[in-house]
Amino acid sequence: MKTERALALSELFKSLGDPTRVRILNALGKQERAVGDLADELAVSQSALSHQLRILRSQRLVTFRKDGKHSFYRLLDDSVLDVMAAAEQLGG
Repeated sequence: MKTERALALSELFKSLGDPTRVRILNALGKQERAVGDLADELAVSQSALSHQLRILRSQRLVTFRKDGKHSFYRLLDDSVLDVMAAAEQLGG
């Protein structure tokens, strides 16, 4: 494996190393969500959620669309759910 690819993969796993981000990805795996609704569901502040979503966007795990004043997030690709499921199987 080339160094660049290893670094990118390492960054992906760092992104998945935070419980809040895992919960966000799991929730978005079910359906697109508005930021406010997602914050309520996960019981986190909108500012904390926005910070975590920014990290997930930088890793190209989620994307968003604006509708007026509201932002709606969704998974960019469902394959991250497969990675999470495989990791869950390994971790017991």
